[in-house]
Amino acid sequence: MKSSAIVAVALCFLVVHASAGSLENRKTVSPHYIESGPENQAVVVGQTPNGVRLTCRVPPEGTSTVQWLEFGTDPNGRLVSEGTFLLPTHPNFIRYSLDTDPPGSGRYDLIITDVTLADGTYYLCRDADSVPPAVTQRGADLIVIESTPNCTTTMSSSVVLEGEYHTYECITYFQATEGIELSVSWSGPEPYLTASASTSNSSWSGLSTTVQRGMDAQTYSAITNVSSKGLTKPDSAENIPTWNYVYRSPQLLVNWPPKNMYATPDQTNYNVGVVITCFADAFPQADIYWQNLNTSEVYNNPSFVTTAAMVGNTRWRCHAENFINGIQYYNDYFTWITVNPVPTTQAPGPSTTTTTPPPEAYCSDLTGRWQSDNPKAVMCLWVDLLTNGVLYGLFKNNSDTYYQDLYGRGQVNTFDQGGFATVAPGTLGVTSYAFECKACNGVEKMTVSSIMRSSSSASECGGVGVTNRVADYVFYRVPNAAPCNSSPPPP
Repeated sequence: MKSSAIVAVALCFLVVHASAGSLENRKTVSPHYIESGPENQAVVVGQTPNGVRLTCRVPPEGTSTVQWLEFGTDPNGRLVSEGTFLLPTHPNFIRYSLDTDPPGSGRYDLIITDVTLADGTYYLCRDADSVPPAVTQRGADLIVIESTPNCTTTMSSSVVLEGEYHTYECITYFQATEGIELSVSWSGPEPYLTASASTSNSSWSGLSTTVQRGMDAQTYSAITNVSSKGLTKPDSAENIPTWNYVYRSPQLLVNWPPKNMYATPDQTNYNVGVVITCFADAFPQADIYWQNLNTSEVYNNPSFVTTAAMVGNTRWRCHAENFINGIQYYNDYFTWITVNPVPTTQAPGPSTTTTTPPPEAYCSDLTGRWQSDNPKAVMCLWVDLLTNGVLYGLFKNNSDTYYQDLYGRGQVNTFDQGGFATVAPGTLGVTSYAFECKACNGVEKMTVSSIMRSSSSASECGGVGVTNRVADYVFYRVPNAAPCNSSPPPP
């Protein structure tokens, strides 16, 4: 009797022990928890052809009941799926799908197609069978941006005026969980000021600046991305979406009208034969001319030469103008110019005579430096009086970066007319010049006409080549300066 009772107790113990072991093994074989959840994402409407995938993983050997919830249509969360089935009662049922392939893999990915602005909200994946301390749920935010940021500027074109005030701004509309914000960072030539403002579904940022010439050929940039605000939630993804948009403004091409005008040389009095030049700080380069306000005579050149007819004190106006964006800008510089009388030459003996330069005469020896201001050019001439007026020298116009050698001949002893040629390096062409020089009221003035001949190819005999008429130059004798004050080049 006693031994039978002991046997019965032992059998009971074995059954209980076996049952407990079986339960423990089931708990190990079938865990219930979220292995990995979705990541925070930011997308633009119309730019997700494959839709948006929100991932969720549970252990493959488990028998979890996985559920998806979204918090857009219901702030307390609305059930989207139960296990491997989508709920047809959800308003977005037709655009949702579940990827659970292969079966038993533990994959429960929610896919949203034809993404709309209203899809921007918080999504939660949870295991209905799990209990703490296991991870029972994981969530993430989907930020849906209505379109790429709308960035505008007050610039009507890339050409801007120095001193103009311009603004740039970018605005973006989006849908997301309350508290989430976009951020904008600006960069570009300083100085500038920025400002920003955000609401629950929009982000605005602007930049203002006053144009300076040092900003020329530069641009402003704005980078819009997702900030970290509002993304910190319990049991949720912690990543910041990598979406960003870069706006780059048109390149700044800074122009300015004529300003800071002056004339040189700046003297109290001038002798006859002095070249006076007017300058203006302008871009594009200004067209400049002088006007004698006493006589209303206009000199269509930034320089003029004082003559005997200008002796005395006269009022002058230097006028500069340029065009920017089709609008004419101009400025004037006014000055008094006093020209000294031509000094008289006293001959030996008791009597004195006054020599007045004739209205027109031959030029003196052409040797020296000559300068043209419109178009700009510099010429150094040396005349060999022992070889029948052979002349040679150097020539450089405003577009050249070097001096070209010139060779020619002038009329013997009269220095009235002549010609010369320049040969450019390589195969650039040959230019011939015809000149006429007159001394008008004692001021030497040389008018030079030119024609250029070149051939684009030497491979064909009889090729016509190209002939171009080049602009006329008006040269005035100016004081010697390098390289005209050096020894002449060998003939």
